[in-house]
Amino acid sequence: MTVETRQPTIECALAHVDDEIDHVRAERDSFEDFLDRLDTIQTNGRVTPRTDGNHAVVTSLEASAPTELQPIRRAYRETVMGVSHYEQEYGDTLRESLTVELGETVATYVMDGQILSPMVRDTLRKATNQCLAEREDFLRLLRQESGSLDAIANELNELEARVVEIGNRIDATETSAQLARIGEKLQRTEQRCTALANRRQKRIHSRENISLSGVDSASLSQYLYTDMETVTPALADIASCIETIRYLRIRCLH
Repeated sequence: MTVETRQPTIECALAHVDDEIDHVRAERDSFEDFLDRLDTIQTNGRVTPRTDGNHAVVTSLEASAPTELQPIRRAYRETVMGVSHYEQEYGDTLRESLTVELGETVATYVMDGQILSPMVRDTLRKATNQCLAEREDFLRLLRQESGSLDAIANELNELEARVVEIGNRIDATETSAQLARIGEKLQRTEQRCTALANRRQKRIHSRENISLSGVDSASLSQYLYTDMETVTPALADIASCIETIRYLRIRCLH
């Protein structure tokens, strides 16, 4: 008879990761759309820029000129701020979003400037491309995490099915020698569970921290699973399996 097992904490974690992948993919696409819109907006040469470090700074504007940054603001609202989860996840203002994503200098250009110069547009494009690169890197980490959780769930299902099979023999066993052999099989299975937990621990400690605009440096587990009962869902399901094994091993001693 096939033993059906499941890993509820890992399943919940996978749902969190899948949601995050959907959100980050939508954000990546929105920045691509913003870049496309940016390339269609005309620039004006009536600005004399200077550079300050890595940023361009506007030093002169025609005060009476009508603003040419309004199309930029509209494009940003309709693309980056237009993703379906934006209000629920962020809910910040245009200036706040520009500052978080593209930097304070760029936000000042867009919100307070009047003329869109080629230098300003190039700065906008560079900052937006950085956001795109961050989302691509984050998507890579999320896909790796999803694959890792899937692999652990599959291995843990196999181990738990083995535990159930071995444990079912206890009640039908009549001699202490037979119980001792069952206990040894359970011990070996526990060792495999412990090795699985150690591999997961090593992966958690060795992977990269998040580098994403607006997100403080934090481990991926803390970022993804902070709303769950545990930020180490795979380890929680492994620990549950080990607890069951130890209970059965104690039964083998009586």
